[in-house]
Amino acid sequence: MFVFDWYQEGSKQLASAGSSRGLTYLFAFFSSLVLSLTLTPPVRTLARRLGMVDQPDPRRIHTQPTPRAGGVAIFIAFHATVLLCVLIFPGVFRPVYGIDKLTAFFWASFVLLGVGLLDDALSLKPYVKLVGQIGAAVLLYQGGFQVGGGLSITLSDPVNFVVTVFWIVGAVNAFNLIDGLDGLASGLAMIASLGLAGALFLRNLSVDAVPFLALAGATLGFLRYNFNPATVFLGDSGSMFLGLAVGALPLISGQKSELLASLGLPLMAMGIPIFDTVLAIWRRTLRSLFPNSTAAGAKRLRGLMQADKEHVHHRVLAKTMSQGKAAILLYGVNVLLVAIGLFAMLAEERRIGVFLLAFIVGVFLIVRHLTRVELWDTGRILLAKSHRSISARISVPLYMLADILIMAVSFVTSHWIVGDRVETHVLVVDMPCLLGLIFVVLAATGAYSRVWPRALLSDFMTFAVSFVAGLATMLALSIYSDAYDRIRLSVALVFLILSLPAMTLIRLYREILRETVSSIERLVSVADPTATRALVCGGGERLRLFLRDKRTRLIENQNLVIVGVLDDDPNLRGRQVYGIRVLGQIDDLVSRVRTHRISRIIITMQIDDIRRGQIAALAREAGVPVYEWVLDMREVT
Repeated sequence: MFVFDWYQEGSKQLASAGSSRGLTYLFAFFSSLVLSLTLTPPVRTLARRLGMVDQPDPRRIHTQPTPRAGGVAIFIAFHATVLLCVLIFPGVFRPVYGIDKLTAFFWASFVLLGVGLLDDALSLKPYVKLVGQIGAAVLLYQGGFQVGGGLSITLSDPVNFVVTVFWIVGAVNAFNLIDGLDGLASGLAMIASLGLAGALFLRNLSVDAVPFLALAGATLGFLRYNFNPATVFLGDSGSMFLGLAVGALPLISGQKSELLASLGLPLMAMGIPIFDTVLAIWRRTLRSLFPNSTAAGAKRLRGLMQADKEHVHHRVLAKTMSQGKAAILLYGVNVLLVAIGLFAMLAEERRIGVFLLAFIVGVFLIVRHLTRVELWDTGRILLAKSHRSISARISVPLYMLADILIMAVSFVTSHWIVGDRVETHVLVVDMPCLLGLIFVVLAATGAYSRVWPRALLSDFMTFAVSFVAGLATMLALSIYSDAYDRIRLSVALVFLILSLPAMTLIRLYREILRETVSSIERLVSVADPTATRALVCGGGERLRLFLRDKRTRLIENQNLVIVGVLDDDPNLRGRQVYGIRVLGQIDDLVSRVRTHRISRIIITMQIDDIRRGQIAALAREAGVPVYEWVLDMREVT
């Protein structure tokens, strides 16, 4: 009987505690939502009266003057809600990190809000804003917000400080850069905060989720006025506050936990802003260093801080032609990223597989849709700046250094993936022995005496076999010396998968760059109304030589785009050869010229005079000139 009474009393207490917690979560979300909905209109009116209005210009998307500094409403709604939770629910809202860190976050965000408001009113220099961002990050670090506190590894104080400041400043600028579309930054912040709150619920730290729920409610309320067509903008004060909140609040607990929970999920939640920031830095750096080698030109983009209209949201907007549709599409991508992160937390044993799949899908989408400018410019510069014939005195040491670095990184990564600890003995003894043996085998089989840009398939096969032979020899020596536990078979397999493809790609980089640049240039030329649109007769080996000839700029007309191929082989119809679609047989020439707006016919196949005359007659009927590309051997007299 006593046990039953005790059970009933305990159940009531648990139910009461659960009800109180649920009420706290609902209050945190809906109170911030209501406050944001209520505060945004007066903040909008005040910003207009103070002259904080975003005027349209060629770089901006909006066409009407719109008040900014609307992030003040989010700031007040968030902090007021957190304070009310502390006062109203003191018995429930008792986060493990204490109230002091919330106070530190308030002062840091207040400093950053002041910097943002000054920028909204006076348009501060970029370096002035950067100083303010670093100052806020330093305040947070002093208040206990530290990346090293949430990792499973221990960082020294100087390293921890640099990493923390870099992380927070990066998050602030990520949201600042992505804020170029109605409702985009605020919507992404709402999705990220809900995802981070979900992660804390999964980790049984539900009380710590209250600030994230308050942030989600505040951003949702502001989104009512910020979604397309927006009547108020976040301004730098709002976008930087959102970046600070999403980047810093995950560090608030300071508990020793897994990398995924402390930084992995925030990385996924901020996937789009971080991706856009990385591409922007790369793109602007590239064009500022090599203005004459890029498609943009020296006058258009002059420096790293020079703004452009090639952010992710600009490209999505160009495809959708609607700010609302573009924002919803990017919302969906971020929801998917957050879902992957949450699923990886649940699927402990399959975590690496989940992230690997997400990485593969992400790379495909990036290459397919988003990085045409970056890939094109990078490829053009590397091809232009690297000589066709590099002296062996330079290339051989470079290949050696690249191989050693790739193998070292792969060796450490393979231990991390398998779950083995990387101890001092592993780094000092096992890794040098393995890398040294493979290096000796590669050198003995001529890996560093070959001219890899002119290598044959047999050369790459020899390279792969030599690498595997060196790895197998090391495993055999480990077994023979009773040290097999040092280099396990699983580690060796992962090491093989990581290092061999990377070392092979290093040797194929010029060919890959040529093909990538050529493919992107073709996509650009197809959309160029001034390009010469050509149809090629012949889809055999000579077409490949013709394309290589064109790619290496041996053909005068470089504004030439190959729209399609005609070939009499019926098995090729509707398929692709060398990346170009086969549109039909040669007898279809007249109709294909008219359908695809062709202005030139090029013969690449080897034909007799009769067939050449037939093609010429078809070309005359279609009203286009015909050319023949010839590859021949002639006697020199």
